[in-house]
Parts: sequence; structure tokens; C-alpha cells
Amino acid sequence: MCENCTKNEETIIELQELVKKQTSELNAIKIIKNKTDIEFETLKGEKEILEENNKKSVEKISKLEESIKNNIIIEDTEKNTDTVDENDIVIGGL
Repeated sequence: MCENCTKNEETIIELQELVKKQTSELNAIKIIKNKTDIEFETLKGEKEILEENNKKSVEKISKLEESIKNNIIIEDTEKNTDTVDENDIVIGGL
């Protein structure tokens, strides 16, 4: 065999090995990408659930605040009755 032919065969073998290595690396990257995509979708779903839970919590807090506000108003209304006790100052009363 000629010297160039031997070099060409060696180069072909080196290139084939390089292609195998790069193909393995590419497959590993694809696997990692697929796992990352799955994790992203999972996190995206969890984010949506957390956002919905947060929205519900904010609504509950608003309702509780309104309830507390209404209770305070009711208590204030109850304190302002027409009955007179010994601590009240009555002007023009009998």
C-alpha cells in the first residue's frame, strides 16, 4: 500500500472515532435536554398551582379583612345604643 493510502485510512479511522464520540455527546445532550424540558414543564405546572393557591389565599384574606371590618362596625353600632349608664353625660335630660 502507498504511504498516502495508509495516512488516509488512519485519518478515516480517527474521523470515525470522532464522529462516534460526538454522537455519544449529542445523545447525552438530548437526554439532558429532555429531562430539563420535563422538569421545566413540571415547574411550570407547580408555578400555576402556586399562583392559583396564592390567588385563593388573597381572596380569603380579603374576605377575612371584610369580616373583621364588619364585626368592628357591628361592635361600634352595639356600643352606640340609646341606653344611658352612669358614666354618660346627659344634657337636657330628666
